[in-house]
Amino acid sequence: MAEHASVEEMVKALSSESFAAEFAEQNAKTQLSQSLSAARVASGITEREIADRLGWAEDDVVRFEYQETDKISLGDLACYLGALGIKVHLSFRPSEQKAPFLPPVNTFPEHDIAVQTS
Repeated sequence: MAEHASVEEMVKALSSESFAAEFAEQNAKTQLSQSLSAARVASGITEREIADRLGWAEDDVVRFEYQETDKISLGDLACYLGALGIKVHLSFRPSEQKAPFLPPVNTFPEHDIAVQTS
């Protein structure tokens, strides 16, 4: 049996190009939630414990840790990380690329939001 450095390499080697591309896209969509679950486990915190800290049902924690990245709200992310004891700091800065509905970059103020837990 051939050795593969990663699951992505194995999928690419053993499947069609379109399946491998779809697998890579789906894997990228869940990378954040997988990282959150790994951070919780590395912290030695169970699903039940983090659910209690958040006031969520344990099933909600499981769903949160397995959902696609684009479905995770910033509020839930900040609460989850806070329950792990991780300080969250979000910065909003104008990009160099102008969107048609935004004011010119030099008139768009910089904003910072910090979320801290006890």
